[in-house]
Amino acid sequence: MVEKILVVDDESSILKVLATLIERLTPCQVKTCQSGAAALALLKEEDIAVVIADYHMPDLDGMQLLKHVKELIPEQLFIMITGYATVEIAVKAMREGAFDFVTKPIRIDQVSFSIQRALDWHRLQQENNLLRRQVSRTKAAAQLVGASREIRTVCSLIDQVGGTASTVLITGESGTGKELVARAIYATSNRRNDRYITIDWGAIPESLIESELFGHRKGAFTGATSHKRGLLSEADGGTVFLDEIGDIPLTIQAKLLRFIQEGEFKPVGGLQSQRVDARIIAATNKDLTALVKEGRFREDLFYRLNVFHIHIPPLRERNEDVPVLARHFLTLYSSQMRKQVREIDPLALEMLLQHVWPGNVRELENVMEHAVIVCQDTVLGPKDLSFFLPVEQEKENDPSILDLPYQEARDLVLEEFNQFYLGSVLKEYGGNVTRAARKLDMKRQTLQYLIRKNKVSASYPHKTHGDHRIAPNPDAGTLKQVF
Repeated sequence: MVEKILVVDDESSILKVLATLIERLTPCQVKTCQSGAAALALLKEEDIAVVIADYHMPDLDGMQLLKHVKELIPEQLFIMITGYATVEIAVKAMREGAFDFVTKPIRIDQVSFSIQRALDWHRLQQENNLLRRQVSRTKAAAQLVGASREIRTVCSLIDQVGGTASTVLITGESGTGKELVARAIYATSNRRNDRYITIDWGAIPESLIESELFGHRKGAFTGATSHKRGLLSEADGGTVFLDEIGDIPLTIQAKLLRFIQEGEFKPVGGLQSQRVDARIIAATNKDLTALVKEGRFREDLFYRLNVFHIHIPPLRERNEDVPVLARHFLTLYSSQMRKQVREIDPLALEMLLQHVWPGNVRELENVMEHAVIVCQDTVLGPKDLSFFLPVEQEKENDPSILDLPYQEARDLVLEEFNQFYLGSVLKEYGGNVTRAARKLDMKRQTLQYLIRKNKVSASYPHKTHGDHRIAPNPDAGTLKQVF
């Protein structure tokens, strides 16, 4: 991208000479303005590397313009042009934040040197900002643990929307990590150094929601003994995370819609509108389109929120993330608790893979935290998971899988897992091996081999044991005692 330099001077002849000179000295695109007001308007619209302005101007002099520019863009590089008799003004300008000054009559070498220094500094700023964004993205992405295509897609979407000011709607079941995604978006945004306010509708009594969100004036209602700033006001310049937006009462939706559309609202009992610049990120575990059809959620608010949509699939739909997440939490809690639990036993891992995880990642994290607490070995085993994934007791004469030799028990578990998992996928695709292999991301020949080896059938019966779907093998009933 070509860098831009803005030259501000009320005298058109001088402006033209300066612009021509700078174009010859640098590869930059030169913009010109004949007033301070026009310069401020241009700075709001375009990314300017360096501003060069004369001190003597009728509407806003150079010093006043400098102060306004620094309020608008604190990091903006500014070069002041002064006369010989006003060197003290140049010194004052430096104290107010000017990068450099040039004295009249203007010398080419002086102008060239000053502009080159400013451009070098600007490029250094850009590199540092880029590095900080990359670090922020890395840290944010590192928290979204997983190996599935779905998680990679979520991380890509975060990266795409993070640097924008667009409203984001995050959907997904409870426990999938919606707030984590919201914080990742915030961490990669230009507002990452400003406030991040979370508003959870379920945590605020319905009678107080409007006051908490928009604030109130003294005397607005019984008990309003003083003015109160709302959460939106507290987030001015930053980001607001509207958690579980599907729970917001209809009475508040219209006022929230106005704020999202116009950036302003009236406090409860207030007569004057208040403007707030805050980015909105919303999340819900509900089907908002269904709520719209039922008349419980405003259609216009839904479309205002659904500018950029990120959906987080449930854990049961991305089973390949379970081992990755389990090992992540194992490492995390082993470190926190100063324990030496380093590995997960294959049988324990199979237990984790067989579970359907109705509570999603949050449930898996809770299971792993508890398992690390009770584990007395360096390897986390099936017994450490039995509190959350209890063993279903069968007939007394049924053999226990724990009584079998390791290899035999492992083979038994894997066989039943394959019968259940592969049989389910085959059933989904009507016994079509080619389509099933594509779904499983494996070669057709590999799937055929596994089908033959494990005696898999698309019509293989399944039954439900609590939260666990188990393929009942009449020749090996021991698996039910573990899962």
